[in-house]
Amino acid sequence: MRNKLVWVGVCCILFLGGCYLSKNYSYEEITKGGKIDVEKAKASGYVSLEEKEKLGYYTIESSANKKVQKKALEQKNELFDHLKPQIEASLGGREVEMLGVNSPFPYEAVNVSFRSKEEPIVTDSVTIGLSDNGYFEKGAIKSDGPSGFMEKTVEGLYAMAYRKEIQEMKEYIKKEYPQYEEYPINMKKFGNKINDFIEISLTSRIGDIERSDFSEQEKMGIFELYKENKNRTDDEWKAIFESKIHLDYLIYLNIVMKDKEGLPTKELAEELLDDMKSNPLFEKGYSYGVFIKSNFQSNKNNKAFLHINEVYPIN
Repeated sequence: MRNKLVWVGVCCILFLGGCYLSKNYSYEEITKGGKIDVEKAKASGYVSLEEKEKLGYYTIESSANKKVQKKALEQKNELFDHLKPQIEASLGGREVEMLGVNSPFPYEAVNVSFRSKEEPIVTDSVTIGLSDNGYFEKGAIKSDGPSGFMEKTVEGLYAMAYRKEIQEMKEYIKKEYPQYEEYPINMKKFGNKINDFIEISLTSRIGDIERSDFSEQEKMGIFELYKENKNRTDDEWKAIFESKIHLDYLIYLNIVMKDKEGLPTKELAEELLDDMKSNPLFEKGYSYGVFIKSNFQSNKNNKAFLHINEVYPIN
């Protein structure tokens, strides 16, 4: 009888211990003292960035629609085989790497991510619906596939034209702000990012319809030049971009805190924005953005424990 009581006691201790380890602490409890309590964060379902990279971003656990994600992962190879030739054809025959499937919708559809293997780098996702019998709906590609992913291609060309300048921006951030790190490879691919630290995308001036129309024409002009001759040098592409006067760029800084206990704040983001908007290295931007993630990431979705996003527009 005594042995049975001892065993029951051990089971209770293990059970209580397990409950403690899986407890969901509140945000206030995890950040008490102005920093992340690592043990409480782990107990609440958060993992370090290093661990998140190992777990991956296209998992059932991290999907908004777990039922559809499970189905999509079972059919992933079929999905890739179905979409890869269509995407490559839309990119003028350029080979792409298929990255993964994600199910963010409350209905049976998935985003399928890809990345071109050669420059100009085009990385994006297309949305495809899944029918009830598990086959793919014909013609379900959305995004801007029919246009050859025009805007993404132009942004990839810009990354080539200003390769030297972008590298200088990256080196500056690494040197002056060593407390941050760039997105690691899997996070960068999941987020459809081309460069480390620096993301440059085309943007529009709010309310300036005429300029937006001219900008669209210039983007289309660059894309047509690309289709005519894909083998221009970086300097040749740079000369083409320099000749355009209606293109506006958003320069974004995508970073993660190295310190596992560190919390991104509005003040930290504004410090970086103030630097960017007054620094000659970043002078080609029309507006600037900073996205700072905490090192700890959720293992229940693909979000950081905390992130700060600030954008500074130039009037």
